[in-house]
Parts: sequence; C-alpha cells; structure tokens
Amino acid sequence: MNEIYVRRVKLKGKVTELVALDANGDYNIYISEAVDDVRAMKAYQHACKHIQHGDFEKLDVQAIEKDAHKEGII
Repeated sequence: MNEIYVRRVKLKGKVTELVALDANGDYNIYISEAVDDVRAMKAYQHACKHIQHGDFEKLDVQAIEKDAHKEGII
C-alpha cells in the first residue's frame, strides 16, 4: 500500500507520463518509452511531486497543474 511502481510503456500522442492509483492504494507511474532517459527522469520527478502534494485526492486536473506550476512546485 502506498508503493510507487514505474513502467516505461507506449503512450499515445505527446503524453510523457501519467499516474494511476490502483485498488491497493499504490501509485503506478507510466512513462513514455519514446522519450530519452533525461526526459523520463524529469517526467518521473514531475509525477512524484504530484504524489507528494496529494494532488490525486483532488478533482480538477487543470487546476492542479495550474497551481503546481504557479507555486513553483513543478
């Protein structure tokens, strides 16, 4: 419970990473296999900051991103 799993997968479009909370309460970070290792690490760090700030308990994704960037969190 509350573990973080990271996987490199094929994602559609320009999506670099996405995070899903599973039924066990674990976070699954999916990072595009199309990006290089430097970009993948940045995507991982971005996702971890959202996890640390409890953003997955919030409902409005656009507001989460806007607030995170405005506050310098991400």
